[in-house]
Amino acid sequence: MTDRMEMTGVITEFSKDIFKVQVCEQDGGQLVTAKLSGKMRQNKINLAVGDAVKIEVSPYDITMGRITFRLSGRQVEREPAVRREWSAPAEKKRKIRRVPREQEPE
Repeated sequence: MTDRMEMTGVITEFSKDIFKVQVCEQDGGQLVTAKLSGKMRQNKINLAVGDAVKIEVSPYDITMGRITFRLSGRQVEREPAVRREWSAPAEKKRKIRRVPREQEPE
């Protein structure tokens, strides 16, 4: 039996693996310090400032929580996120070696 409360919020700041999440007004409107859950770390889910997230909070300490899900922009109304430019690394071109066939004697 888990006695965790689920809330939604928006990430306001982060450093390494600790995030500050502003909880939505209907859930209390407070600032919660949260870490990523294990499955989000395993699947390498990236988060940025302005992303909407779902967090689990213990009823005994509502200032600490765990980020369990990243919501898309349509699920929570928020300002558009400012994201850093990212470019994919250039792919290496492989050289194909063609081996000449041995000519059959006529």
